[in-house]
Amino acid sequence: MTRIFISHSHADQVIAKKLVDYLLAALTVGDADIRCTSVSGHKLPPGKNIEGQLKKEINGDIALIGILTQSSLRSQWVLFELGAAWGMGKLVIPVLGAGVKKEDLPGPLKGYIPVSIEDQEVAFALNDMIGELASNLNEIEEKFRNRNSAERIRNELIRDFKAWKPQIPPQSSELAQSQEIEKLEARIQELKQNLSEAQSQLKSQKLSHSQELQDQAREINLKVQQLEQELAKARSQLAQVQESAVNASRAHKDQLHKELEQKDNEIMRLREKLVEQNQVASQNLKSFSFEVVTVNEKGQEIKREPKQASYFAEKLGNNITLEMVSIPGGKFIMGTEDQEIERLVKKFGWDGYRREQPQHEVTVQPFYMGKFQITQAQWQVIASLPKLERDLELEPSSFNGENRPVEKVSWEDAVEFCQRLSQKTGNEYRLPSEAEWEYACRSVMSEGLTLEVWNREYCKPFYFGETITDKLANYHADYIYASESKGEYCGETAAVGKYPPNAFGLYDLHGNVWEWCEDDLHDSYKNTPTDGSAWLSGESSDKVIRGGSWDSYPYNCRSAIRRYFTRGDRLSNIGFRVVCVAPSNK
Repeated sequence: MTRIFISHSHADQVIAKKLVDYLLAALTVGDADIRCTSVSGHKLPPGKNIEGQLKKEINGDIALIGILTQSSLRSQWVLFELGAAWGMGKLVIPVLGAGVKKEDLPGPLKGYIPVSIEDQEVAFALNDMIGELASNLNEIEEKFRNRNSAERIRNELIRDFKAWKPQIPPQSSELAQSQEIEKLEARIQELKQNLSEAQSQLKSQKLSHSQELQDQAREINLKVQQLEQELAKARSQLAQVQESAVNASRAHKDQLHKELEQKDNEIMRLREKLVEQNQVASQNLKSFSFEVVTVNEKGQEIKREPKQASYFAEKLGNNITLEMVSIPGGKFIMGTEDQEIERLVKKFGWDGYRREQPQHEVTVQPFYMGKFQITQAQWQVIASLPKLERDLELEPSSFNGENRPVEKVSWEDAVEFCQRLSQKTGNEYRLPSEAEWEYACRSVMSEGLTLEVWNREYCKPFYFGETITDKLANYHADYIYASESKGEYCGETAAVGKYPPNAFGLYDLHGNVWEWCEDDLHDSYKNTPTDGSAWLSGESSDKVIRGGSWDSYPYNCRSAIRRYFTRGDRLSNIGFRVVCVAPSNK
């Protein structure tokens, strides 16, 4: 018996299929419990009563999810199915696509609370929808029965829904020219066949008819000649297009080589300048002492080491400072070994770990990184400065506290913050690249190490060792990663600096809030930069986040984990920290 009926326009079947995958991953229902026309079809034999068949299908424990886009609002069948479910008193959940508002809903559907893809917290709304479905279907609520897979599919659904815009790829001029030539050649062959038939007929006819047939043959022959001239002209044009494309490509390549050479020289000069600036800046750095804790897979402390790090303090105003820790340059192995990835995929049931492949060596230049995640006090000082490109809300966070990390800020908000901070201080601030973030988090250099030694001795899942505990970080401690005991789940952010730092002197890189990085999302490290720079394709609205948060399961807090959100998302578990390449002499 159908328990969840998904109503949608044929144009939205890709989104509908993704929604089915999400429901199957998040709930305890099976394929037979969900009716979706894009998956199971909706064809009835002649003579069947559509209304009767629909009532039969949605009889029993039923929730009807209506995917409402501009195309489905024009579909009589979608509105008919929604109305039928409403009339039978079933649970109706409208899911609104881009550009569709609650007031666009027809008739009685206006009274329902929808899930809107344009909500800032649409991810949480979809989670709430799963809880409501579980309750109405008398399920044991296991909305995170397969949390990793459900979260991944949910985020893909959100991304695809926001980007859903059927497009017809434009034809290139060369392709159009080739197709025109094919049509001409086909027409010439047809006319030649007609000419051949006319000539054959001419030979077999009497002389009294020969003049008429000759005229026909002459007319056909003239058309063939005209078309052959057009064909020759079209072929000449195609050759010119192809030659022009080759010349343009050659010139473009030459220009690219020239630009690359200029960029290489510019990078070399900048690196020399960077070394000089860092030498000057290092003379004015302060130092601080701290202890680094190491634990085994049971979460038991096995080592505690004293460390020192250098930093400079940026004065923001209102007695608020920003402490920037000196991160030495070096090499490290980024990502996770194949064997460990397969173990993670098998244990936690999420293919997203494969984004951490392949492992590759990265060379990172020296830089400075925020000792802590940007706090609400720091945010308010900079957000009060004049606007550069976008407005910033002074108090965006869900969990208030001056020394708590700021959250509910988008990637675009974080970039605006860095721009205002740079203008105020005269130093260049930005978000870290993925490579810089992971290098800083691991706080280990691989100079002279083989890949085997790195994976065996240094590539630990967390900067404090084999596992994570509630004494080391703020995360969803009701769940375990290795053999440690369960801890206390706080359910909110904590003040920065509450938990032990890593070997570089950086705090809260595991948990508290996810941290935005500069990079666009990519599904693997194939073709990634190896110089520590951000990987920007310009084709994605999704931006990488790192480190996990207060509500993350422990396996989402690992040093190598790569998750993402859309650059405009504002959630209560996402914040950021900043980096500075070369501060001026303080």
